[in-house]
Amino acid sequence: MLRKNTAPRPLGKTYANCCRPFHTEESLPNALELLRSRYAAYYYRLPTYIMKTTHERNEDFAKSRRAWKNEITEFCLLHRFLSLEILEQKVTQRETQFIMFRVTLLHEGVPASFIEQSKLQQDQGKWWYRSGRLVDFEMSEI
Repeated sequence: MLRKNTAPRPLGKTYANCCRPFHTEESLPNALELLRSRYAAYYYRLPTYIMKTTHERNEDFAKSRRAWKNEITEFCLLHRFLSLEILEQKVTQRETQFIMFRVTLLHEGVPASFIEQSKLQQDQGKWWYRSGRLVDFEMSEI
């Protein structure tokens, strides 16, 4: 286990010194920062950032932009994001990294968590979310 984070940003950092420079495009994130800033974008309900950091070869990219933005917004509204835990980070090539992480959240008030293996790809000097594979999903019963 590498790091667990209950806030949408690393401990000891303010939003202004963590994700805001990425969300406002003042700075370009590395692969791990991209993953964390995307989690924060879900937390803060910033669908445009999620869309802008998704690689054009991702299957969601081909959808209607309006429908895609609405899907992301609805997902954000249905969930309260509680924590992000980085489980594993692998560099397979200089331009490709795989990061496995767990997100804990409330789905319409019900505790849930999922583990995803994300593929992040660097293209033209910028990191992108290329794809993700759901590894595990758990939802508590009430």
